[in-house]
This record gives sequence, structure tokens and C-alpha cells, in this order.
Amino acid sequence: MNTSATASSPPACGLDHIFDRSNHYPGEDASIFTRIALPQGADACRLEVSIPAGLELQNYQVQPAPVLKSQSMSLEEGVQTLYFHLDPGRTGETCLLEIQVQVQPTERDLNLISHARLLGGKGEHLAEESAMLQVLAKGRYLRYLPEIYRQDELMGRFLMLFESFWSPIENQIVEIDRFFDPAICPPEFLPWLGSWLGSRFDRNLPVERQRSLLKSAVTLYRCRGTRPALQQYLEIYTGGRVEIHERCSSNFRLGASARLGPGIALGRQNMPNTFTVDLYLPEPPPEAPSVARSLRRQVEAIIESQKPAHTAYSLQIHYLPSTTSPAEPAGDQSAMIQNQPG
Repeated sequence: MNTSATASSPPACGLDHIFDRSNHYPGEDASIFTRIALPQGADACRLEVSIPAGLELQNYQVQPAPVLKSQSMSLEEGVQTLYFHLDPGRTGETCLLEIQVQVQPTERDLNLISHARLLGGKGEHLAEESAMLQVLAKGRYLRYLPEIYRQDELMGRFLMLFESFWSPIENQIVEIDRFFDPAICPPEFLPWLGSWLGSRFDRNLPVERQRSLLKSAVTLYRCRGTRPALQQYLEIYTGGRVEIHERCSSNFRLGASARLGPGIALGRQNMPNTFTVDLYLPEPPPEAPSVARSLRRQVEAIIESQKPAHTAYSLQIHYLPSTTSPAEPAGDQSAMIQNQPG
């Protein structure tokens, strides 16, 4: 590998460019979203965003605004271009540019393309993205009417009203598969999706843990009642580290002097059908007593719902000092709460 060439190459930049919807009608308002992510150490960069003919610029806003230190605009052959100079002192940050436009009247369907380019301090291309908007001159519902109505301009515009009202519902139907995928469905749909899978769902959990539980629900259900399934369930739910020890006779011995009979158990300290759950968590917050009791009840409910019915268990919750990772228990320094089976 040529290390000198690698060192001189520009840093990778992130650029996303998209319209708020894939199609609009004349007279409607639309938005163009551009997301820029500059890595640490990037030179002064310039962002160019084109607004094609057929769209009229209304306004634009940037969040956070300090990332862009100056703006300018040019017009050539009906295409407006916005120029934004990024502050080199704000590299490593991500900003979102939203441009509001209005769709102009048209006699025919149009495909309008907007381009976004990110240029380096010397004019070199760092990233480029395009987004397309379909402008529909007439309502799509006309195709379901007899030919005579398709020549009526008033009928076409009248049906556009209903199509505009029902468009959000149609988009939800088209993208209905999104709502069945726990990785990308809106957070407010997670409890509803969890009710389909019969998962124990806690709305107070971080969204990412909720998604992880739902993604693993089918796999956990197939292995329900096993040690790996219970361990994975508790680790996802609590965000800590879990160890499960089954109590079995590890000193089973038979010999010439061995005698079996009523009331005789094999091995020493034999406790069949029992196990211990060790849960390692970070140091509890100041309101530790109430949090610990609530967490304990939740963990116990999960164990009761997942363990085999004939088994008993003991639960030990270890709170580790803040300087200790949950993956590395602190031994005697941990605070222990133990629950013996009743």
C-alpha cells in the first residue's frame, strides 16, 4: 500500500440528499433535505444545492446554523443554485439543510432532479448526491374514469384534492412492511409490534433495547426454557452481563462401598432442578433503593416466564463501581442483592 497517497487523500464525507415525498402536484409545497457530515480535520468545504426549473424557492434553514458561515445564490437557465460555505472550525459535526420550495404549474408530467455537491477547499469533489421529484400535471384518479372525463381540466383538478388528502394514507399502505420490521418501524409502533409477538415489553426501556428484544423474540421463543435463551433475554433487557449456573452433582461417585436406598441423594450438596442467575450492572443511580426494587421485580418476572416450570432459582444482582465495566465484575467490591427461591 502506498501510505503517502493514503495520507494525502481527502477524508471521507457523508452527504444525503432527498425530497420529502416522491411526487407532488402543482401548487403544493415541498421540502428538500440535505444532510452533511464532515470528518475531523476536513478543510474548508463548500456545499452546492441546485433547485431545478419548475420549483420556486421559498425559504431554507440549517440546524445547527453555526456550521454554515455564509450563503449565496445564482440563477442560470431557470436553475437556482445555493452555495453554502462550511466553517472549517466546526468539522466533525453533522448539519441538516432544509429547503422549502413550491411546485409551479405545468401542462405535463415532469421529473425534476436536484443535485447536491460537496467540494473541498481546492475545488475537488468530496461527495455528490441527486434526488428526483415527480410532478404530476393531472390527478392519477382520472385513469379510473371513462375517457370523456380525462379531457376535462376541472375534473382533473377536482380529483387532485382527494388524492392529496389520501396520499399520506396510501404512502402508509405502500410502505406497510416498514411497520413490521422492528429495526426501522417508528418507535411508537414498537409496543404494538411487541403485542403481536407476545414479548414482555417495557416502554421505559431505551428504544434500541426495545428493537433488540423484538428482533430476537422469535429466536428466543424457539429456545425458551434453555439457559442461553434466558441469558440473552436478560442481557438485552438489562444491558448488563448475565451468568447462569445450574446446580448439578459434579461429584457423582459409585464404588464398592456405595449404597443406594430411600432418602439417599447422589453427590454432596445436591440441589436438582435449581439454578443461580448472577446479574452484573453498573453502579445504581442516587435513587438506588426504588430503582433496584423495580428492576428486581422486572427481572424476576422475566425469569418466571422463561424458566421451566419445575425449576427453582436464586437471583444475585451485583452493582459494580462506575469505573468497572459490566463485562468485568469487581469481585468483592460489588454490592450484592440475593433472592432465594421461595
